[in-house]
Amino acid sequence: MNPEAAAFTITGVSIGYPGRPVIDQLSLSPLPPASVTTLVGPNAAGKSTLLRGVAGLLPARGVVRLGDLTLSGATRGAWTRRVGFMPQTLPAGARLLALESVVAALAASQPDEGLSLSQSAMRARAMATLERLGVGGLALEPLDALSGGQRQLIALAQAIVRRPAALLLDEPTSALDLRHQEQVMRVARDLATTGMMVIVVLHDLAMAARWGSHMVVLSQGRLAAEGPPDQVLTSALLARVYGVDARVERCSAGRLQIMVDGVIDHGSSRSGAPPPSLPPP
Repeated sequence: MNPEAAAFTITGVSIGYPGRPVIDQLSLSPLPPASVTTLVGPNAAGKSTLLRGVAGLLPARGVVRLGDLTLSGATRGAWTRRVGFMPQTLPAGARLLALESVVAALAASQPDEGLSLSQSAMRARAMATLERLGVGGLALEPLDALSGGQRQLIALAQAIVRRPAALLLDEPTSALDLRHQEQVMRVARDLATTGMMVIVVLHDLAMAARWGSHMVVLSQGRLAAEGPPDQVLTSALLARVYGVDARVERCSAGRLQIMVDGVIDHGSSRSGAPPPSLPPP
């Protein structure tokens, strides 16, 4: 089986930090190529921890598999070549120019794959990636001179320039204005149409419902729900997971919108009945 065109499997996965487990025996339905999965949940639900573990940046127990390649059995280079990861922010104090940082990300994948792109070819691909994201004009700017939103776009360029089979994006829109939010999510969906599998952490539920074909909801490190957004997002789930009284409605364009009417305090809902507890995974 060619892992470049295979499903992504997460089965019985536990991830955490010394003395602090976060993800507990999580299993998801196989995520197919050419799809966008949105990963949502309250603060501290484990979304970023899950993404970092799946990317190979945190120790993970269980099975994380892309086709016939498993995280536990792959070299670091083989895994990062096939699974691209975009963190919430780039490290501070980087002195590289934006273009240089994207070239470096591409060059890092070459030894493992036996690629032989010339320096000029790598620069051309890196520049084309920046242009695709609308930040070609920042190519010769140092990273530490860029705004937070600009740095996020450069981080996305670093993640996609390798053309991985699976792309993991950790809150890629959090520091972006509306125009760049739209642009980044369009790029994510376009990449999925070319066969890439995309998992993206989002806080905006309406955005997650709009751009994702599959939604995974985490709560306290466990799976609360998964499936098509219009089936997952319900008033009952929002009460149970987010602790809010809310309605899920469609706007005039047919897109799902979340209307929050109030906060559920002290374990009781607007009707006076306690919200249902989270079911076991």
